[in-house]
Amino acid sequence: MAFLSAPRDEATRPSEEIPRAVPQLDNGNFDGAWIFTSAGCPYTGSLPAMIASGRILIRGGSGQVDPDGTLRSVGAGNGMTLTAAGRLSGNTGAGTFIRSDGCVGSWIAIKR
Repeated sequence: MAFLSAPRDEATRPSEEIPRAVPQLDNGNFDGAWIFTSAGCPYTGSLPAMIASGRILIRGGSGQVDPDGTLRSVGAGNGMTLTAAGRLSGNTGAGTFIRSDGCVGSWIAIKR
């Protein structure tokens, strides 16, 4: 609002205003085909997944990846449910999961 009290020739015109530093929400950098491999519990293994616009599509589950790579997912299979969390960075990722039977395991991800 300082421009309101400045002399007319020093006033900032709207076209000269500095753009606001608001980051764009772009989850597209993680888009593509991924392989998630889990370990630490019985009945774990590898599953293909697709990430599109920050949404994870995987057999038996779904989730979300934030622009900073933070991942959250839920799923079901073999009579159990699970919740997973972690982080993607570039073409890889890692995190942990907990299943409804109490087993806690880990996962890694690689972009194909």
